[in-house]
Amino acid sequence: MESLQKVLSVDANNTQALYLMALWSQQGGDMQAAAQWRARLAKAAPDSPGLQDLDNAKKMSQVPQGQLSLARQQARGGNIPGALATWRSMFNGNTPPAGLAAEYYLTMASDKSLYPQAISELRQYVAQHPQENAPRVALGKALTWREETRREGIALLEPMASGNKEADSGLRQALLWLGPQAGDEQYYDTWMQRHPQDSEVQNYFRERRSGQARGQGYANLNSGNTAAAKQQFEEVLQTNPQDADALAGMGYIAQRSGDYQAASQYLSRAADLGGDASATRRQQAADALFYGQLAQAQQAYKQGNISQALALSVPMCCGTTKICPRRSKRCAHC
Repeated sequence: MESLQKVLSVDANNTQALYLMALWSQQGGDMQAAAQWRARLAKAAPDSPGLQDLDNAKKMSQVPQGQLSLARQQARGGNIPGALATWRSMFNGNTPPAGLAAEYYLTMASDKSLYPQAISELRQYVAQHPQENAPRVALGKALTWREETRREGIALLEPMASGNKEADSGLRQALLWLGPQAGDEQYYDTWMQRHPQDSEVQNYFRERRSGQARGQGYANLNSGNTAAAKQQFEEVLQTNPQDADALAGMGYIAQRSGDYQAASQYLSRAADLGGDASATRRQQAADALFYGQLAQAQQAYKQGNISQALALSVPMCCGTTKICPRRSKRCAHC
C-alpha cells in the first residue's frame, strides 16, 4: 500500500494505482475508502475496465463462500446438474452475478446435453453486458470446443488475447485443435508475432497445412491435374524441403511430362530420406533413369545417329542401370 501511495504522490491519476487501492480497501472491508478510490478512478478514467472489475469483485465478496466451494467441488466431480443447482441457489433470479457468469456458463457448456443452452444463454448475457470481458472470453472459449463454431470462437478471442491471459490461453488451445485451412494462416501469423518462441503452434500449423497440401496434391495427380498437383507439392517443399512424399510427387509429375532425369533425381532424394516407401522409390528412380536413357537412345536412332544410339544402349544392356528388360539375355556388347 505504501508503494501505491508513493506512485500516487507523483502521479495522482495513475489508473493502475487507483484501481489497486480501491481493490485493497474493498478486500479489507473498508467499503467507504473503496468507494472513494473508485470514484477517483472513475473521474481519472471513466472507461477503465478496472471499474467493472471492482464491481464484480464486490459482488463476488457477497457470494456465500461455502456454497461457491460446494458448486466448484461438484463441477470437478462431474456432477454438473448438481453444481448448477448449487450456483442457482446463490442467484437472485436466473441470471448469475457478474463475477460468476463466466464460470457458471462454462460449467454448463461442459455438459454435452446442456451445451446448446449454455451457448444460447451466454450469447444473450454477453449482448446484455457488453462491458464485461470475462463472459465474452467464456463464450469464445466455449465456441472453440466444437469444430463447427471453432473459427467463430477464435475470432472472438483474438482481439482480447493480447491483454487477457484467459483469452490468450483459450486461443492457443483452439489453434492446436483447429484443422487449419489457407484462410486461417492469419490467426497463426498473428499468434507467432506475439509469441515468436512458441514452436509448438508454429510446427502444428506447418505440419497440418503440409499434410493437407500433400493429400490434395496426390488427389490432383491421380485425376490428371498435374499443374495443380505441382503447385501443392511446391507449397509443401517451401515449408519443408525434405518432405519425402512431396519430393516423390514431384518425381511422378516429371515422369509424366517425360522428364525422366528430373523424375529420377526427385525419387532418389525421396528414397534417401527413408521411410516405408524408400525401397519402392529407389526402384522407381532406377526405372525413371532407365526409361530416360531409352528415350535418349531412341531419339538418337530416329535422328540417324546410330553410333550415339548404340553408345546409349550399351549401359542399359550391360547392367550399368539397375533395370534392363533384356538382362537375362546375353548382350552382343557384353
